[in-house]
Amino acid sequence: MNKRIDEILNSLADRTPKQVRTLRNQLNNRIKSFEDELSFGKKLSKISESHALFGLNLKDCKDLLLKTKQALRNVKQDKHDEDE
Repeated sequence: MNKRIDEILNSLADRTPKQVRTLRNQLNNRIKSFEDELSFGKKLSKISESHALFGLNLKDCKDLLLKTKQALRNVKQDKHDEDE
């Protein structure tokens, strides 16, 4: 697995739910950009080296999105358990 993905995954536990949702949205947008490039020949926008998703390809983004969604579900479950 990509070193960048490992860094992001390791930091998920330290992120707030809002930051995890933001990451999820960024991943969805990046995946859509990759798919538009493949389907319509639309040029993929460049992102800066400091961006969390810099250097990730379509497969990396999809894998990370699955793990991010799981982390969000875990946060929601933990919140629900605390409320009981």
